Parts: sequence; structure tokens; C-alpha cells
Amino acid sequence: MVRGRFSALLVAIVFAIAFAAAPAHAQMKLVKPAGGFPVKITKSGSYILDANLLVGVILPDAIKVSVSNVSINLNGFAIIGPAAGSGMGVDAVGQNNVTVTNGTITGMGGAGISTGNNGTVQNVRIIANGVGASGGDGVACGTGCLISGSVIAGNASGDAISVTDATSGYLNNIITGNLATVVGGTNMGGNICNGTATCP
Repeated sequence: MVRGRFSALLVAIVFAIAFAAAPAHAQMKLVKPAGGFPVKITKSGSYILDANLLVGVILPDAIKVSVSNVSINLNGFAIIGPAAGSGMGVDAVGQNNVTVTNGTITGMGGAGISTGNNGTVQNVRIIANGVGASGGDGVACGTGCLISGSVIAGNASGDAISVTDATSGYLNNIITGNLATVVGGTNMGGNICNGTATCP
């Protein structure tokens, strides 16, 4: 009996040590930089916003991603641009496997979100971007991308969604009031384009 209890205790200790030694995968907070925008992401990993980002100057991006394999959770907050300039909300041009979720991007002079291949945009309101002289799309992505559950509206100088080819898909989005609706990609269903279910 004592031996059985000792064995059970030993197993419990081993499990406790194993879990304690396991690396934590905490999300890193994104905050407004003291030196001015953009917020720079230079390391792969998971990031979370904990307040609105108010971009009061016209040139820089709000968030600049210079590595692949990044997840950005806007956490219900907003990136709010100056309604001018050429800065993007999330500039991950050329970076693969970038995910942006759960928030709002509005008023940026350039694109709302731009990523490389295998990007994911989910549950994001991308409204009234591309308002600068150079314009920009709501979402621009490469191949193998997925845009879902989002509102893409009033990006009046660009496409709502612009992707490289049919390997990308879009699903359950509301798309309205953009210069154009969708360029490239595969309609996976559930999309509303300018008040109808007829989407490219």
C-alpha cells in the first residue's frame, strides 16, 4: 500500500516538473512606441493589442511586420489613422503566415492590411482606408490566404480584397462601398457584396 502511494506521488511530481518546465507561449503586448510609429514586429510569435493605436502622422505604418510567422490579435481595439498619407494599418508585405484578428483598422492612407503568402484575416473591420494620395486596398495578400468574418467597407481608392490567385479564399464577409470588390481569390460562400450575395 505504501509502495503504491509512493508511486502515485512520484508520478504526480514528475508531471508537475514537466509542466513547470514547459515554455510559456504568452502573447507579447503591442504598445505605442515612445519614438513614434510604426510599432515594429521583428520576432516571430503571438502579439496582442491592449489599447487603441492612434496614428496622428501621415507617413508611417501603424504596425510594421518584418518577419514571417506572426499572429496579431487586435483584441477588440482599433488602429485609427490620420485619414491621409500612405501608411498601412498592418504592413507585412512579403512576410508569410501572418494572421490579423479581432479588431478595427480605419483611416489609414494606404492599405488596411497587407501580407505575403498564407495570410489570415479574421473578424476585422477594415473601414475607410486607402484615403491617401497613393490609395490602397482593404486587404492585400499573396497566395493561400483566407479572409473571413470581416467587414470591408468604404476603402474608396482600392479593392476590398486583392489576392494573387484562386488559391486564396474569402468567406462570410460583408463587402461594401469600396472602389472594387474582389480581385483574385475563390468565393467560399456567405459573402455579401454591395448589398447582394453576388460576389466575384
